[in-house]
Amino acid sequence: MAFLGKCAIHASNPRIWRKLINFGLHLNPCGTTMIARSKKNHICTVVQNGSFFNATEDEISEGVHDCEDNDELFFALAALRDDSDIHQWFIYDNRHWNDEDPQRFWFICKRESIEDDMCYDAMYADCEKATEAELKVHFNDGDDDPVIKNLQ
Repeated sequence: MAFLGKCAIHASNPRIWRKLINFGLHLNPCGTTMIARSKKNHICTVVQNGSFFNATEDEISEGVHDCEDNDELFFALAALRDDSDIHQWFIYDNRHWNDEDPQRFWFICKRESIEDDMCYDAMYADCEKATEAELKVHFNDGDDDPVIKNLQ
């Protein structure tokens, strides 16, 4: 497995850890045990190199995106990988050819391959895996669509 996501969230709890394990990430054995975050204890969950661990805010290394409290962005970045499509965000966009009912929407792939997840055989041809940059814009700034942004 080749996980690509490098991210951190300002929380550490069983819900986060279960979801990361469900993605296929592993708890780093060198990391600390789960500790509750408090005013004195600024513990974050960090995903890096296919594993996750606890660290303080000061210990988040350069190159790791700090999602702060944005768990949607954190999980989207944590799921990024190059050997499978499961748990990753995709953008369906058929506006370049469909004049009657153009559509553009985001969705999470539920299977190993996007081709297996689409209900129509050729529908996946209009899908692209969301990039790290697109995910950051989508979950921080709202609509990332350049067509819509130009209309605003």
